[in-house]
Amino acid sequence: MKRTRPDQQPSLANVTVTLACGGGRGETIIEVSRDGVVLDDLECALIRFALAATEGNRTRAATFLGLSRSALLYRMHKHHVVWTSAPGSVR
Repeated sequence: MKRTRPDQQPSLANVTVTLACGGGRGETIIEVSRDGVVLDDLECALIRFALAATEGNRTRAATFLGLSRSALLYRMHKHHVVWTSAPGSVR
């Protein structure tokens, strides 16, 4: 493995995480600054995206995220994510 000196480390620029589902335009779910990201914020954004992409179907959203349905429900509760049947209703 090639080692680099600290002054040769690549600089980190701001990164935007964009996901597209079903050939859509893509939706920016979170922006990551040079300071980093809070993993809980990223997890919450991914849960919201998965629910929107599956029209609130929790079983399909869990599969989309590689989780069991109960793990998704636990994380939804942890992040206070609520889904109602109205369009665009992830809170």
